[in-house]
Amino acid sequence: FVHCAEALEPRTLLSASLTPAFTGQLPTALTADRSARVTIRLTNQGDQPARAAAVRLYASADASLDAGDVLLGTGTRHGAVKPDRSAPVKVRFDPPASLPGGSYYLIASAAGTAAPFDSTADAPAPTVVASSAPVRVEPSFVDLSARITRLPHGEVEAGGSGHDSL
Repeated sequence: FVHCAEALEPRTLLSASLTPAFTGQLPTALTADRSARVTIRLTNQGDQPARAAAVRLYASADASLDAGDVLLGTGTRHGAVKPDRSAPVKVRFDPPASLPGGSYYLIASAAGTAAPFDSTADAPAPTVVASSAPVRVEPSFVDLSARITRLPHGEVEAGGSGHDSL
């Protein structure tokens, strides 16, 4: 009695595989608490239609996504993306005031998408893309200037009501 092991043929499971890419002009600077918008193109490199997909946009000190990155906003593609086709996803976001000023890479992540499993492939398709250059984030400023339209009579005390007596 001889035992013989036989190799199985390579198999590819059918699935959608969305890859994000930035399209259009990215902002060169962002101001905390002021709306901005970017467009992400999702390309389905799989062999099945992708159902609704979410894109998450992060600010990162480097070009790789990790736990220290700050979520800026999300966008959703509600319609299906057919194999070998692309669809845009617009992400509107307000950089949080808690985000310190500085230079950050924008990172888009196609969330909730599965890369195809291919027993002969080396690595799955990427589901994250970083901007080619960092974007400057400026802290928001509060305008504390005042315009005096009527001068008070007499002395003005610090912390006073600003109303003079007649």
